[in-house]
Amino acid sequence: MSFDVPAALAHVRAAINGADIRTEPFPHVVALDVLPGEVYRSLLASWPPAELLVFTNSNRRRQLTLEVDLEKFPPEIREFWRTMSVVTEAATRLLVARLRPHFGVKLAPLIGDDWSAELDRCELVSRSTALASYNGQIELPPHVDHVRILTNAFLYCSELDRVEPELGTWLYRSLGLALPTNIQLRRQHLDMCLRRHTLVPYQANSCLAYVNGPTSFHGVEPADIGARERRLLLFSSRLKIKDVSRLLGEAFVAPPRPE
Repeated sequence: MSFDVPAALAHVRAAINGADIRTEPFPHVVALDVLPGEVYRSLLASWPPAELLVFTNSNRRRQLTLEVDLEKFPPEIREFWRTMSVVTEAATRLLVARLRPHFGVKLAPLIGDDWSAELDRCELVSRSTALASYNGQIELPPHVDHVRILTNAFLYCSELDRVEPELGTWLYRSLGLALPTNIQLRRQHLDMCLRRHTLVPYQANSCLAYVNGPTSFHGVEPADIGARERRLLLFSSRLKIKDVSRLLGEAFVAPPRPE
């Protein structure tokens, strides 16, 4: 399951740098064929057994995090995933570099027009790569991510060679609603303030990445997918707790809710 890391990184760099930045309804990119074909096939072959993934929230999401759970993986696939974490960390850095001109969408409403200078004083960290899977009745209500998260990315890990819009991620346009962090709201209020804008379909080896701002509402519409597995590789950049405390105050340093 080993692979040529420099070649894989070059492929990822070309895919991410070649993707257009879209600013509506909030800054995001959709990159296709992100991993080299042989690496992507190895990823599918190395996906850990379903019984190892554990439920993390009420939305039927099962997950493992490489930083914490790697020793739970079968020995024969551990090295692959250890190496894959190098790739996702590099992808995170690339996405931060590409999306940085748009970070004002997130930071200006929270800390003002000097956000760029303040960001230069911060130390960004890459969130450990997580493997997530959903099946059965799925739904992820529209939400923004925890305020610590600066960029978030989902690599769709489908084993099928077809596009599945019904398993995709909706991006919503806000009618004025903005949240500083992940707050549970009643669906009726969300329906009043948000409109579906862009559907990013579930597609093998494609990646959605976005700036997590106060209006970066995204979610998955309700569906019963039965035994079908909706699988994702998640990786993000985030602010350190000390910087969140300095910029926003202690009220915002609580651990992120599972997303």
